[in-house]
Amino acid sequence: MKNQTIRCQIESCQHNAPDHYCQLNAIKVAPCSPNRCDNVTNRSDSMCANFEKKDRSFF
Repeated sequence: MKNQTIRCQIESCQHNAPDHYCQLNAIKVAPCSPNRCDNVTNRSDSMCANFEKKDRSFF
């Protein structure tokens, strides 16, 4: 199997590094499930089933 690089511009996802590379080894693409849509601010965020909203911390 060929290794792939995952690039992502959804900056609100905690798996997205500042250089727009996904830090996961693989992603799952799926429509937003009804019980998980509350954690996205934009429906386009939900195309990746691994999406997890970043915590906004004040350090």
